[in-house]
Amino acid sequence: ESTLLAYILGGFYIHPLFHISEAYLKLGDSLSANRLQDQLVDDILSLDNTPRMKGGILYDRACFAALSGDSARALEIIQESLALRPDLKRSAREDPDLVSLSADPRFISLTSD
Repeated sequence: ESTLLAYILGGFYIHPLFHISEAYLKLGDSLSANRLQDQLVDDILSLDNTPRMKGGILYDRACFAALSGDSARALEIIQESLALRPDLKRSAREDPDLVSLSADPRFISLTSD
């Protein structure tokens, strides 16, 4: 179930900032990319801190951490995300953004049904 706020945040804030963060990564500035992602999480959770939104935004943050090569942080964040949103376990197992974690026993355990 989606809300108007979730729709607006997703399309007009989260999505564009993801691409800006991705550009930082491509330019070799992972520090700025990750700072922007952390700020995005803080901003979103200040508006909507429901388990559904928090689990979803943390899932996205874990994906970005994995893409930026920070597997330890990605695992930490995905654990928190899946505790709030166990419905995302299957998505996590199949998500190409999380492929770098797929062989990690902790990830396998976190995403098992």
